[in-house]
Amino acid sequence: MSQMNLKALEAEKATEDQAVVVPISDNAGEQYVSATRGPVTMSVLGQHSAAVRAVALANTRRFQKLRQRAEDVPLDFWEENARRECAAALTEWGMEDEAGALVPVTLDNVRAVCKLAPWIQRQITDAMNGHARFFSPGSENS
Repeated sequence: MSQMNLKALEAEKATEDQAVVVPISDNAGEQYVSATRGPVTMSVLGQHSAAVRAVALANTRRFQKLRQRAEDVPLDFWEENARRECAAALTEWGMEDEAGALVPVTLDNVRAVCKLAPWIQRQITDAMNGHARFFSPGSENS
């Protein structure tokens, strides 16, 4: 059971800015494996990390500007927001190009991967949203 006091809350909040390493799996749930690097993983920050919160705030401001100008919200607006947050949460990943070189974590690369493989976007989101469980007693990170 967790204590609720300012010091405990500060410690819990600090874990959100610590990346956790999780496997990346295919749509059937089998972990991807690199021919040269072994199991493919990604490092993910929590949804309450400074980086993800900054993107969420920017997304909110983009929405407010659309509404202030009475513009229609683009059909992919919410999906794009989610992808922006995923890109902010990823600190590294084992994604490779056809030549076996690591693909850098950029918004464009995350956007492309998430469009091609929505199950990977779901895995990033699950790791962001369930980030605290990686720091609970008995987990590898605790």
